[in-house]
Amino acid sequence: MQAAIKFNESTFTIKNRSDFRAEPEKEFQHRLKTREHLAYLQDMKLFDVSDSRWAKATVDGEVVYGHEYNGSVLTVRLKTRDGKLTLSHNEDGPLDRHLMDNPGESTVYSITSSNNGLESTHTFAVQSAGVASLTIVFAALVFTVNLANGAAAAQAAIDAGEAVATFCGVETTIFPGVGIVIAVLAFIGVWIAYAVGREIMLNLIYENRSSKTITLVDHYVYNIGDSKLIDATLSPLQKVGPFDFYSDVVVNIDNYSKIRGIGVSMKFQKEDGSSLIICIRNDIYHDAQYTIAQFPKGDTTSAEDAYNRCSGALRTSDFAWGDLIVKNRLDEEGFQKYNFSGIISFHDAAA
Repeated sequence: MQAAIKFNESTFTIKNRSDFRAEPEKEFQHRLKTREHLAYLQDMKLFDVSDSRWAKATVDGEVVYGHEYNGSVLTVRLKTRDGKLTLSHNEDGPLDRHLMDNPGESTVYSITSSNNGLESTHTFAVQSAGVASLTIVFAALVFTVNLANGAAAAQAAIDAGEAVATFCGVETTIFPGVGIVIAVLAFIGVWIAYAVGREIMLNLIYENRSSKTITLVDHYVYNIGDSKLIDATLSPLQKVGPFDFYSDVVVNIDNYSKIRGIGVSMKFQKEDGSSLIICIRNDIYHDAQYTIAQFPKGDTTSAEDAYNRCSGALRTSDFAWGDLIVKNRLDEEGFQKYNFSGIISFHDAAA
């Protein structure tokens, strides 16, 4: 039987803290710290969790593996999709026997990053045949790190298969699923891309941290391909225990060409009908420009109209939009160097 691993859908979640609600920069720094940790694993080729530099512990009755680097802790878990078997059952063999006896079995792999007081998790749904549990974990780590270093999904899968063959002694075919890259990008903040020649990076996270409902009603992009965004509703923040969960819209791209440039303009609307357009423009006609403007109910200014008039310096001070405050935490130095990455968030003015 040909050994195979297929990474299907991928998800990203982050447990934000209420006391950090007004400081979105902490969330983005958390992601960048995660990126730094994954880069270290890549440099040291630390993908085998049985290596003594990984620690094994039992958390809530489940065996997990953890690695610490520079104040960041990565924790990996694996379980069958029904949750009946975990790495705890790998201790005396039932999990591996189950996987070998049931080709095509669905498992759930997750890697959790804890640093800067926050915790985020990237999860793969995995199908496998002919491979043991720790081989799946090994392949998932290699695949994640390769994606985080800017590899295309297909190439990351090939590299992961070669690494499994080299270190685990199992010739394995890796299949990447749809949506994997987006979740990894959310996990790490921005691509570790400078070393591989990416010249323009854009990863904008528009995040609703307010008690209001906000709707994306129009958008315009330049030279990044139109992702055909439809109207998207950003629900009010949700509190679950001590954690905040925010709705967001993400626009991301990596682009080799500085010649034509890049641009994105997004129009949001509140329940009172007023709207806000945020524009970033660094194209063939303009150096890096930024505008943010609000419009009354009924105004027909489009995202493209605003883009055509976009002209101004990056504004990182808070912007008042009626009963909301808009915080822009894009990096000012990166903004002048074709790196448009960060969180733009909506907050209650009274908070």
